[in-house]
Amino acid sequence: MEPEEYYKEYAKLNAEISAYINAYVEAKFGDPNNERDNEEYMEKVNNELDNLVQQYQNEIEIFIKPEADN
Repeated sequence: MEPEEYYKEYAKLNAEISAYINAYVEAKFGDPNNERDNEEYMEKVNNELDNLVQQYQNEIEIFIKPEADN
């Protein structure tokens, strides 16, 4: 696979994942434009996403592990 093809596939997958996350957040917390306190809204969203990561931790597959800091 050429680098350009890889990037196109990566961008497509990333956009799809973002769309699902955005739809979930909007369904769960509503439209962010209607939230009076944006910081509070983002805190709720981040807590929810962190909780989902913890809840499904055993089902998450990490294919690339970050290098340890030297």
